[in-house]
Amino acid sequence: MKKKHLFFAVLFLAALAFGFVGCENPDDESGISIEKPREDSTNSNSSDSVADGNTKPTKVPKLVVTGGATDVGRSSVTLWGRINTDTLWAFNNIKWGMEYATSKEEIYSHIGKKSLFTEKLVGENSDEYYFVFSDVVSEDWVYYNSYVLIDDIKYIYGRMDSVHLLSRLTLLSNNKSYGRVFSSCCHGGINDAEKEGTSDYPFGSEVTIIVSPEENCYFVGWGDYDGDELTRTIILTSDSIIIANFASASFSISSTKQVYFSSGNLQYNPANDDWRFAENQTDYIGSINTNISAIYNGWIDLFGWGTGADPTEASKDFNDYQNFVDWGKNRIEEDDPDTWRALTKSEWEYLLNSRANSSALIGVAQVNGVNGLILLPDNWFCPSGITFKSGFHNSYSVHYYAAYQTFTGKEWSKMESVGAVFLPAAGVRYSSTVNDVQVSGNYWSADKYNSINAHYFGFNTSGAYLSNTNRYVGNSVRLVKDL
Repeated sequence: MKKKHLFFAVLFLAALAFGFVGCENPDDESGISIEKPREDSTNSNSSDSVADGNTKPTKVPKLVVTGGATDVGRSSVTLWGRINTDTLWAFNNIKWGMEYATSKEEIYSHIGKKSLFTEKLVGENSDEYYFVFSDVVSEDWVYYNSYVLIDDIKYIYGRMDSVHLLSRLTLLSNNKSYGRVFSSCCHGGINDAEKEGTSDYPFGSEVTIIVSPEENCYFVGWGDYDGDELTRTIILTSDSIIIANFASASFSISSTKQVYFSSGNLQYNPANDDWRFAENQTDYIGSINTNISAIYNGWIDLFGWGTGADPTEASKDFNDYQNFVDWGKNRIEEDDPDTWRALTKSEWEYLLNSRANSSALIGVAQVNGVNGLILLPDNWFCPSGITFKSGFHNSYSVHYYAAYQTFTGKEWSKMESVGAVFLPAAGVRYSSTVNDVQVSGNYWSADKYNSINAHYFGFNTSGAYLSNTNRYVGNSVRLVKDL
């Protein structure tokens, strides 16, 4: 038996040398198994079985093995192979290399494939080699396999493998002054830093895309599908361009000027000499304004005309209101003096009647249980799931706000996030009496009408209007900031 096995081993080696035996299938990584003569069979580094009558079968290593892919890029990749240096000792003319193509068919047929070969290994005592391919087509699959070329005529192939090149994600903002868009991806449980613009990710990556509107701007929606969520996740399987659309929450007050509204009605604490904006746009003080005095330790929000320097002035003498001092002359919360200001009569008028599509951008409503008037910015985009009805009820009544249209707190949050402004029907103060709370709203302008009266903007369920009243009347104040 020992002589019989030795005979077949010699015959097998001879067949390979003369080119009769080979591995032509790129998917077959078995190669040609050849056992190097050995003095001590226990030292064999083996993979295929060879045995004689007196020893256990041993494994002979494969001639060539297709390795992995590293440094995967957009148009380049490093492909690795490994040869069995212990087995290939028997051949004098040996080269090894790599074939690659962008389809399996090209690899199988060897038509259209590209091939490189070398006679060098990575380093001393190494059995690995690699090629850097830099002319591959971006975003493609790359199919490849290692091979050994014997005597320039006989190819032995490793198993075919494949790798996908990086996919490119390009993020664009329709206006970077309005908002920006970022991406992040998790690799091996570690999140990348947020990236802006163009980024390359491994094929099939789960990428999170985040939009970030600038102050007083809002996110409208995505350019590639119908949605307005601020964060979305995609699986990147191809080069993609995603556009985030933003708009400014600005209001035109003339043909050349735009403003932002403050986040709520102006409020003042006399005892602490402290100015602030209401926490919510729906907030108002109401009848508690009757506590107005220089020592009152609470908040008021109905002011006489031009009382920025004396907000607790409540006399009925028009001579006490002759000098207009804008409320924005004060430091309000963290904002420096002159950050905010009151609208003039002509600016209120332009906002209500002259800006583009003005009649469609105003309407009475009840918001989270509060009656008032909604003003929409110039570039209004109605959020999904929201229906806004512009205009007014035909009749005058406290009940007709809700009868015309209502919005829950959640619905209003969506509207507010895209620039909607709400003016609560906060009533009016006459010296120490407060009337018409939740019936009507009166908001001061910066302009006087005559020596006794001043202009204001008012509304109720039947309409919005510009009028004038005695300067000692306590009206609401909603300030604006110039762009």
